[in-house]
Amino acid sequence: IQDLHIYVGAPIPPAMYEWMRTLGISDLPIDVSAHDFGSRAMLEEWNRELRSYRGSVFVSELGCGGMADLDEVVAGFGDQMHLRDAREMKAFRDSLYEGFQARGLGRIFGSVGDLIRATQAAQSAGLTRQIEALLVNPRVSGYIVTQLNDVAWEFHAGLLDHWRNPKPVYHALKRLHRPHCLILKAATPVVTCGDCVDVALTLVNQDLLRGGEQVRVTVVDPAGNEAEMSPLAAPPVVGINELGVIPIQTGQTEGEYGVSAQLVRDGMTLAESSEWILSLSAIDVPVDSADVVNWGTQGKDGEDGRPEPGERADGSRVVLAANPASLTEGEWDQLLARVEAGWTAIVGPMTYRDDLALRLLNRRGIDVQLHLGIGNWMGCFHWVPDSDLFAGLPAGGLAGEAYVDVLPWYVMTELGGQVLAGSIRNTQTRREPPAMLWYSDIEAVRLGQGVIFFCQYRIFEKAEANPLATRLLRNLIQLAKTYQRRSGGR
Repeated sequence: IQDLHIYVGAPIPPAMYEWMRTLGISDLPIDVSAHDFGSRAMLEEWNRELRSYRGSVFVSELGCGGMADLDEVVAGFGDQMHLRDAREMKAFRDSLYEGFQARGLGRIFGSVGDLIRATQAAQSAGLTRQIEALLVNPRVSGYIVTQLNDVAWEFHAGLLDHWRNPKPVYHALKRLHRPHCLILKAATPVVTCGDCVDVALTLVNQDLLRGGEQVRVTVVDPAGNEAEMSPLAAPPVVGINELGVIPIQTGQTEGEYGVSAQLVRDGMTLAESSEWILSLSAIDVPVDSADVVNWGTQGKDGEDGRPEPGERADGSRVVLAANPASLTEGEWDQLLARVEAGWTAIVGPMTYRDDLALRLLNRRGIDVQLHLGIGNWMGCFHWVPDSDLFAGLPAGGLAGEAYVDVLPWYVMTELGGQVLAGSIRNTQTRREPPAMLWYSDIEAVRLGQGVIFFCQYRIFEKAEANPLATRLLRNLIQLAKTYQRRSGGR
């Protein structure tokens, strides 16, 4: 049996879901190392071994995090607050409350308790999706969820908290471990209005069915109209039974389409599942317009797209550096000089490989420190306010599966500007004091007379194919165009 440890965070990217669903097959067209999961050398060795291996794969560790209720955890220590774990948990709790208040997150979540419950819902959804990928993989012989209960600073990781109180994920996973399990998986969580999306339906039987059971499928549109499809005969055999795909044809109304499936026998429900797809209208993004300049790329007429030195720097024109890694040192110097003179720039996602960009920004006093933002068995939770930046998109909470294709791969230590979207996790060693860590995903930072919008959301390369990316990019450009005027040019 081949043994594998894998932590892919939550929500799980479609490519990683597909990798887990086909785990055990060699030479897949999925480059896991491109997603910064493991080293290329390690994964190449894994693939080499799989070429001649025909046995099973045991996933010895997988999981994702959801915060424990730290008030309850601290209270559980009673009069034993002198213990090291008690002191650490109190420090984490106090840091969470302080950071929550300092960032005004009450306007998004209401209370710290609501934030914690949102992280727990994310854990339930994320771990459910990971295990579903393994359940429909015939090469996987078993798996171990990491971990059963929280311990020390790992107060995200457990299905149970420090005192063995169940988190919501504990109950959510029961559905997957019953004798019969239905699994629905959409090809993509977001589509353009009018498009069709396929939803795969699978029945996993750990025990034989008696025979005569049916799978009933219902589709609901954004207006709440329900349509029941013709029942499917449920295969009675033990194993993974693929029941085909359900084509969901979206209309021109924005909103969520829901698909639900039930395994029924004589009016009794034996298993059920649901899936949701967000449908958004197609919109245009004002890129390569009179107001937006693509920096470092050739224009249609062979121009380099740079503002003329004599043009008025009133902040209403936006310079877009969507791919920071593509810029030369000279292009960076000219861009930053323009911003210092009053221009507004949008800089796309950076990674730790972008040494040139990081060095030149640091030279001008902007110390961009990057951290992996996908989470592991612990959580990294991305908060999105109900604001102009996220107008027309799911907002006012944590970014869920609709954002999975665009969420930041790397997040930034807060730069001292205006954080427009951010993320949170906690220290994960005892080499540093116990505290929550607050990051920015999108932040507006002053440089001289101008502003740079650092956007770690991966919306630029996805804008043509993903309507959520398109809308977020349009909102960001519009916000950047008006930001200087709104802030009085200060």
